[in-house]
Amino acid sequence: MIQFSGHATIDRAEPWKSALLFDVPLTAREVATIRFPGTSVVVLDACSTLAFDRERVEGTSTIATSFLQAGVPTVIGTLWDVDDAAAAAVIVKLHERLARGMPPAAALRDVQRLLIREGRDRTTWSAFVVMGKLVETNGIEPSTS
Repeated sequence: MIQFSGHATIDRAEPWKSALLFDVPLTAREVATIRFPGTSVVVLDACSTLAFDRERVEGTSTIATSFLQAGVPTVIGTLWDVDDAAAAAVIVKLHERLARGMPPAAALRDVQRLLIREGRDRTTWSAFVVMGKLVETNGIEPSTS
């Protein structure tokens, strides 16, 4: 698993220029060329890592989709900007569940349900979304018939 907590810049006109901010920004285009062997999930705790231009949905690239292009099967990211402290509550609870072996989609759903019951602001917990492989199949592919 790879966890990134930090800041991102989003370029809606040229999404492949969107970047995770390190000392030197890591663009979506660069991420797509990197291989992440053995990485089953990437968690992007940064603003708008799944944000896209609503005018051009088809074929839209985001920082998160770049990890999918690089071969990571599951990515958890955010659809909009989230407060750092509020996002930390989601991420801590998410990692607790992932550490117990919950699949990423189930882990995030469980965290979101917990935060709903606690009365937390929906603008934080609902920003997080899973894309890519949503269920564990234990090597058994779903039937197509």
